[in-house]
Amino acid sequence: MAPPPTAPVDHSLILVIDDDPSFREFLTIGLSRYGLEVSAAVDGIDGLAHLAARRPVAIVTDMRMPRLDGLEFCLSVRAQPAYGDIPIVVLTNGDLMGEPMLAVGKLRMVTPLAKTVPMKDLVALVGRELAA
Repeated sequence: MAPPPTAPVDHSLILVIDDDPSFREFLTIGLSRYGLEVSAAVDGIDGLAHLAARRPVAIVTDMRMPRLDGLEFCLSVRAQPAYGDIPIVVLTNGDLMGEPMLAVGKLRMVTPLAKTVPMKDLVALVGRELAA
């Protein structure tokens, strides 16, 4: 059986996923100021739908969300070979050393970070991941 078709790569698109409207807007505006186009989703399920429609070059997602959290989202993305090379940054207000974030950090091309990371550092990290 052939793998499902994937959306074409949009070379400036970052997918942002966060259930907090204020933080989602903060990320969208902040990343846009660095010349990146942003597609915003409200949770992991919405994020998977966005991913199928337009393939981003990187994903920035919240860890704690309803319906499909950051870990489940990352596992779903990594289970699809067509999306295995997309860098993912998982943000949290919680404990970076907690079990869910440690599990996220073990996934290929997934970086756990605190939500307090400065925007310029987040953009630099995404840039490094894309250059790798």
